[in-house]
Amino acid sequence: MHILDQEFVLSPHYRFVDVNELSLDDFMDDAAAEELKAQTIFVLHHTYKNKDYIVNATIKAFLEAFSTVTSLRLVVRKFAKQVNCAPKEIGPTMFTFFSKMLRYGILVEAASAQEANTDVEDEVVFELGESLEEYIIVDEIDIHGAVEVYLAEHMSTKEQVVIKILNCSVHASERYIQRKQRNFRHEFKLMAQIQHYNNPNICQLIKFVDAEHMYGIMEYIEGEELKKYVVNNRIDFSLRLNLIQQVFDLLACLHQNQMLHGDIHASNFLITPKNIVKLIDFGMSNNAQPDEDEVIRKGGVFQYIPPERLTHDAFKIINKTATYASEVFQLGIIAYYLLYRTMPFKGLTWHSLAQAIQGQEPAYATTTSEQNFIAPVYIGILQKALHKQPEKRYKSAIQLAEAWKKAIQATVSANQVSV
Repeated sequence: MHILDQEFVLSPHYRFVDVNELSLDDFMDDAAAEELKAQTIFVLHHTYKNKDYIVNATIKAFLEAFSTVTSLRLVVRKFAKQVNCAPKEIGPTMFTFFSKMLRYGILVEAASAQEANTDVEDEVVFELGESLEEYIIVDEIDIHGAVEVYLAEHMSTKEQVVIKILNCSVHASERYIQRKQRNFRHEFKLMAQIQHYNNPNICQLIKFVDAEHMYGIMEYIEGEELKKYVVNNRIDFSLRLNLIQQVFDLLACLHQNQMLHGDIHASNFLITPKNIVKLIDFGMSNNAQPDEDEVIRKGGVFQYIPPERLTHDAFKIINKTATYASEVFQLGIIAYYLLYRTMPFKGLTWHSLAQAIQGQEPAYATTTSEQNFIAPVYIGILQKALHKQPEKRYKSAIQLAEAWKKAIQATVSANQVSV
């Protein structure tokens, strides 16, 4: 049977949601608010991964055509009739988009839809109270795709750890499983390498086991993600400066050892109750001079992508791998958020966000929202870190961290003199 006549359906993991269900303040700009109000853009929610995708009315209509089982040929005929044209005029364009929807798992074969709708609970490796080696599983932290993360406790010492395990679906293809296994091994190989840096601000690997269900055992870090920490706590100005310094120093350590984190964003930094920053998740990391068999991945969170790495194509967002300069830009966004409690670039749709990152300069107020004075030296560092041209930024986090340290010393000295 030709693919045009095969039956497909919208994956049961996806649904369109009311924007009122979402928290989009950090990324909402005035233009996006008007688009939402006019209902010219819509939110497609992935219930399994808990991710949201912004789509226009045409894409929404196309996907909703597959809300019940149908074929692409019938959908093309339906759309052609609505716009009063021959199916062959719009068929090639719709087939290209249809292929992307299949590749991203948004549309699935009707025969496999029931499998895709299987409850995640049926496929998890552990239930609470089960054991792995000398650890008891006490809580589920996250299930994201083929990766499951659990909180566990040592049977005798009661020390808490995090267990990250790879659990590919039995329905997954062999190619998919091999790719996930390769990426998972690579992540923990790099984590083992990082342990030699002896940096207490980096999540520590306890053990990696390459078994049928690969898993890594890591230290448990009690703390909040950086963004939640900023939202939930009153942070005095000196602490903000210190947190930024810790973030910069962490990446300076990696850059000093010729390593790129690859996925710098607020959720990969945890703040402990003692205000210590911890760096986690090395799934996108690689050596700056990669080994011959090293996994090189192009990824990142949209709001942190530097201008030289992005494209306006919604289905090929990141077009280059990470560099020292691109990570300096991402660190600049982290520092900006810590100082101003808002993101430097906003846009609800990918197109508007890409335009902002590539063409707009952030607003650099001279005071925080609590009316703390921000010295020009700090603003100058942010401006250089967030420069549109990578060659005009700091060469790496090493120089960035040093500049911030000198700025703190200079402003502290100036304040002491003025007093």
